[in-house]
Amino acid sequence: LLQVERMTKKIYNVLVLCTGNSCRSQMAEALITHDLSGLAKGLSAGTKPQPKVADGAIEALKLAGLPTDALYPKDIDEVIDEPIDLVVTVCNNANEACPIFPKPVPRIHLPFHDPHGESLENFVKVRDVIRARLIPAVRDALLHLVICRITNVLVIGRQIGALEDIEAVVRLQYALALVGDLSITNKHSAATLIQIVYLR
Repeated sequence: LLQVERMTKKIYNVLVLCTGNSCRSQMAEALITHDLSGLAKGLSAGTKPQPKVADGAIEALKLAGLPTDALYPKDIDEVIDEPIDLVVTVCNNANEACPIFPKPVPRIHLPFHDPHGESLENFVKVRDVIRARLIPAVRDALLHLVICRITNVLVIGRQIGALEDIEAVVRLQYALALVGDLSITNKHSAATLIQIVYLR
């Protein structure tokens, strides 16, 4: 039961990658940590990190009431040893090459306009687009990871004959916590999750 409890409280590390790690990825890091609090923690890095986070990105985040003190540009090598669960690349395919994370970690790609050097208004627009598109996509990608973990729990539990005592607890905790409390946007994934956790 203690192991089941730990699994329901797992915080997933989501790494956002771009080139300079000064605008889009920094805003995405802050938004993931805030909007998906209790489920995920945002991290960010770049292949050619800039000397500092863009002033426009900092101001756009502050206007949304988000903390910025911990944000600074990082090279991928600085986060390579972190236990990363999901990688998100946010580079614009038409204008730049996307970074590659050198570990076998699930990855999604969501390109966003780079507002570097533009007006604060444009930074705010990009911030809002990131929030509208990236947060639901990350939530759904993490749901897929959770489904895989649930499946492993059920399969391993049956194999070792230890499922009798914990299966009901696993089903109830995951069904309520993940489908209810996290307000999953992908209804098909939510339905799949329910089918899996109640599968006999």
